[in-house]
Amino acid sequence: MRRNHGSAAPVPVFDYIRSAAYRNRQSILPTLPKTLSEIVVPRSLTVTSMNQSFLFCDTPGDNKILGLASVDAVRFLGNKNCSCLHWNADGTFRTAPQLFYQSYSIHTWNDLRMKPMLNVHQLNYAIFRKKRKKPDVDHDIHLGSARQALLSEEIDLEEYQRLCRHFGYNYLEVFKKTRDTDISTDEDEDSED
Repeated sequence: MRRNHGSAAPVPVFDYIRSAAYRNRQSILPTLPKTLSEIVVPRSLTVTSMNQSFLFCDTPGDNKILGLASVDAVRFLGNKNCSCLHWNADGTFRTAPQLFYQSYSIHTWNDLRMKPMLNVHQLNYAIFRKKRKKPDVDHDIHLGSARQALLSEEIDLEEYQRLCRHFGYNYLEVFKKTRDTDISTDEDEDSED
């Protein structure tokens, strides 16, 4: 700390050591990929500590999608009688990993805590560059209305859970179709060569 007009003020130390810190980081960690073809997920990150598959989707090609979830988590989300109180699903663009366009995650509330269940990173400009369609906006409006109805006790928790699952299943269906389309497109391109 240094004194500034009689009071202590923090010194912007990071500005002075930034280049040294990044140089040290580069000597320890592998370099970050600059293109999608350079992305290789190490084996240690594709399985859980129980040796279950964790990387459930890694599409080839320019429309890369990485999906991360354990087999148990996917099974839990697919169970219509799951004991979770509700799902929190969020798609974000701002905090998506570099080279990816969107990050989407699903968390569930169960046993007094929030549990991460699914995380998907997408680079599919063909889908996400377009303006949102009316049904997507309507889904957001309906889900917001359902949340308000639950808070004002117009609907019960069971009905709200049903609505949340409905929208979650719809997203997973879109994800499956996108993944299947990307894979079949890549196979078609390979067969033309």
